[in-house]
Amino acid sequence: DNNDNNEQEKRLVAINSTTNANFQDHSENSSGNMEIVTCSSEPTAPVDIIDFSGGIKEFSVVVNGTEIDSELSDHHRQKYYELCCSQRTFLHGNLLDSINCKLAAEIIIGTVDIAESIRASTLSSSRREYAVWEKNLKGFQLLGMNVRFLCERLEKLMKLALESEKAVESERREVKLRQERVSEEMESLEVKLKELREARKRIDEEVETLKVTAERHEVVFQEVVNAPW
Repeated sequence: DNNDNNEQEKRLVAINSTTNANFQDHSENSSGNMEIVTCSSEPTAPVDIIDFSGGIKEFSVVVNGTEIDSELSDHHRQKYYELCCSQRTFLHGNLLDSINCKLAAEIIIGTVDIAESIRASTLSSSRREYAVWEKNLKGFQLLGMNVRFLCERLEKLMKLALESEKAVESERREVKLRQERVSEEMESLEVKLKELREARKRIDEEVETLKVTAERHEVVFQEVVNAPW
């Protein structure tokens, strides 16, 4: 699983590098008033509502007039279809015209991989993983990919993870303080117990001394009792 995650991360980083290069080229050829889209921004282009009632068999991924289904594995095509159905639109519908088919396929694959990673994430998922996903989603969005819903989900998860981390850390500190207090009390009790044992030993010795004294007095008493008249 770790190897798969590492390979996926490398691929996403590679896609993001290409994404940044393509966006830079596009920016240089566009007006200076172009808005930079971030994960928290509203979509800059309208989304067409698509009817996917025909099922996966009638689902076809077309980028700039070219069908790219062959660039996707059956798994990625199925998962991408499910993502599109969930949003009722083609997520790649607003990709920049300058995006070639190969890069479009990689963006789609990357989107599916991130969606699956988000689904598989737990509270123990590292911030580094979240950062990689967020960075790549932002890159995809810059190229026109409709991934805002994934960004929003990731943002919620990151917020929950941070809140959980803070809560656990706060509780951990409190528990540690209580643990230290109990340990100190135990040490104090152990010292007190040692003192009590030593006191008990001295008392036992005094009791034995009293027994000897009592026996000696008894002997003297009996001598007087038995003395001749």
